[in-house]
Amino acid sequence: FQTIDMFADSLMISRSTVFSDMIEVEKQVRIFDLKVETKSRYGVRLLGDETNFRRAFSYFLSQKEAGLLKKSNYQNFEKVFPFVEIRTVLSEEIQCNQLKLSYFAFENILLH
Repeated sequence: FQTIDMFADSLMISRSTVFSDMIEVEKQVRIFDLKVETKSRYGVRLLGDETNFRRAFSYFLSQKEAGLLKKSNYQNFEKVFPFVEIRTVLSEEIQCNQLKLSYFAFENILLH
């Protein structure tokens, strides 16, 4: 569990902002079959199975405009990481080894 105060302190925003943003958080995570659980005197936590957590995490990281704001060190990492080269090498290895892989599975492997 994480308390509202923990969120407010780490994000440097008011408690009321956290409360109002939690409404949007609940809507967003519901798309991935996740649920926000609130418990008096404990705080809030996110419930769901690991696959749905991974799907949600991948989705939010991949959003450029409406998603989570990425920290500058992750943005720097993205700039220098050779995604195009890795895509090419992985695609060649799949073809060379005659593996059958759907487009969605291929993209998930690259994203993770």
